[in-house]
Amino acid sequence: MIENPRFSDFLLRLPTDVQLILADMIPRYQQGYLDYVYQIEKVDIQALRIKNLVKNFRKMDYTYVMPMPQDLALEIIQDWLFPAEFVFSLGEMKGELLSPATREEKYFVVIWNGALLGYFRLLPQGDKLDLFLALKPKYLRQGRGARFYQTIEAFIKQQEQGTALQVETLEPKIQEFFRTCGFSWSSAGQTLIKNL
Repeated sequence: MIENPRFSDFLLRLPTDVQLILADMIPRYQQGYLDYVYQIEKVDIQALRIKNLVKNFRKMDYTYVMPMPQDLALEIIQDWLFPAEFVFSLGEMKGELLSPATREEKYFVVIWNGALLGYFRLLPQGDKLDLFLALKPKYLRQGRGARFYQTIEAFIKQQEQGTALQVETLEPKIQEFFRTCGFSWSSAGQTLIKNL
């Protein structure tokens, strides 16, 4: 959340449910909405803009994919802690995540209603794409994984980058998740694959 006294005042002008939505958004979205409301000094216009934002925030339901920016890479490295049952560690990817040159065209984030939902990495492997994804820990076990994956798959299809996705994981729960998303075991039985 952006550190700005004006943003704190702005939040207080919103109903509680909308405060929670805005507080969870990535900082650049928060700043954009703040600027939109306060770009004019007339209090009645500000109130009208806030009223419209409240109405729109309550109807919001969109996802968006974008290249991973540095500020979100830092958030992922510094703030994301996965439950103990996950053997995955961000330590393995820390160097890649911190380097804009290394992230370029490989690391992407999924934004859901202005909030960071998760990120993914795509590595070309012949005509297939090796997929790694991570849902933000606070959204685990909340039923958001399917929407997260569907957004990623739609993005990949739109980019026409490969004919199939492959995933390697030792986690039984993650294997089951990918199976419900249409993946099946390769003939060697070590990789989950889905044709696009």
